[in-house]
Amino acid sequence: MAALPLRASPPAAAASLILRPFHGAMSAHPLGRRGPSPAPVKLQARARDSFRSHCEKSADGLPELENHDPDKEAATPQNVPLVEEFLNYRQALFAAMGVRVPPDMFLKEKERISDYTRKLSSSAGGRNLKERVEAQLVCSTARQALDLASKVMDIAHDGPGTIDFSQHTTDQMVRTYAAILYNVADDAYHKKIGTETTLSFLGGLRGLGAIFHILVQDTVAKLKDGHLKNKITHLMDTHSQEFYKKVNNLEDLVARIKEQKLQQKVKVSTMLLYGHEYAYVYIFQLTEDRKLALDYLTSKE
Repeated sequence: MAALPLRASPPAAAASLILRPFHGAMSAHPLGRRGPSPAPVKLQARARDSFRSHCEKSADGLPELENHDPDKEAATPQNVPLVEEFLNYRQALFAAMGVRVPPDMFLKEKERISDYTRKLSSSAGGRNLKERVEAQLVCSTARQALDLASKVMDIAHDGPGTIDFSQHTTDQMVRTYAAILYNVADDAYHKKIGTETTLSFLGGLRGLGAIFHILVQDTVAKLKDGHLKNKITHLMDTHSQEFYKKVNNLEDLVARIKEQKLQQKVKVSTMLLYGHEYAYVYIFQLTEDRKLALDYLTSKE
């Protein structure tokens, strides 16, 4: 698998009623492929204003991140790599139990992130302890986000494509979003992470969610009109509204931090972690919706 480029232009979001509109077209480079780049993939993003909601506000007017205090988290540079070891152990355990684990589509990128983490642990590099831990946490979150991208791509390869996109186009889109997710780790290591990087990361997660929603929607469309199809469609809509509401709140928080220069209000790693958790839950929910549809379709064969 060829390595992802260090920089990729933020793509337009996949067409969805619940996406914030992006400006411009997506320059979808075929990451990991040889040959000339194809023409840009232009996707019309539909407004999600009808689903816009306002989060709970704190006393200072900033959106609340539930009951989470990052300052209470104790971590050291030596302990952060243990998270990666645990994830590797979990994957091996699932394999031993016969639980299917999606193939790792971005192994080289994850190895590069792991290398960043090791370097941060072994050398201060002019950073204090808190900065090193923060950078490692960002790298860990980016690594896990690439696992989500692998899962989305695995589902995309499970069929000939969708009504909206061919498999090749879907592959391009996932790779472009994956490059954005990787970039946050690269920026953290090189001390360049800021509000723009954070917004790009959240946009990458938003894009993965939109693609996965389309893939699952295509499976549900194969069901006959009736109670089950309506039930799954309602579940998907509910999950989508919840996910995008939470991501929107995070983006609003980042915008407020940028506007008011409140860098110390919430750590970047905390916002990225929440974004990943929201995307993980959303993709898990859609996976269950897809399984419900597939079980019915299989029983009718």
